[in-house]
Amino acid sequence: MTIALAATGCTKGSDNAVLAKVNQTKITASDFKRQLEGLDNVQLEQAVVTDAKARKEFLEDLIGSSW
Repeated sequence: MTIALAATGCTKGSDNAVLAKVNQTKITASDFKRQLEGLDNVQLEQAVVTDAKARKEFLEDLIGSSW
């Protein structure tokens, strides 16, 4: 399995930006936002939005669970 990560702040207009690539599957900013909006935990969602470390950990969790 090959994993490549890109650091991003998930800004508007960058929904097609590739945040990670696992083998041949790409995780885009749009995918990231969709997963974030689906959270039931408002505190976690706020932490991911405001904290770069939490954002990175959330992306790593997405990679581990979804791809």
